[in-house]
Amino acid sequence: VLTFEVVVCILLNWCGRWFDYFPKAPTTVLASIDEALSAMDPGLRGHMGGVECVWPCLQTLFTEVLSRAQWVRLWDHLVTHW
Repeated sequence: VLTFEVVVCILLNWCGRWFDYFPKAPTTVLASIDEALSAMDPGLRGHMGGVECVWPCLQTLFTEVLSRAQWVRLWDHLVTHW
């Protein structure tokens, strides 16, 4: 039951806008990421060339780019601090 509640909480609170443009990328979420990246680190945003490279990571919830230990640590942090 706890796992179900955590998954529903994540989907409702953090992924709610993802399905507005399904099956395409959620432009509202990517625009928010782009604005935050521009404000926090314009050099990194310029190097990345925008947020097009962010969407593949979000589609897989970072499982393709992180090791299992790093992925568990990331989600532990997200669930406990947000």
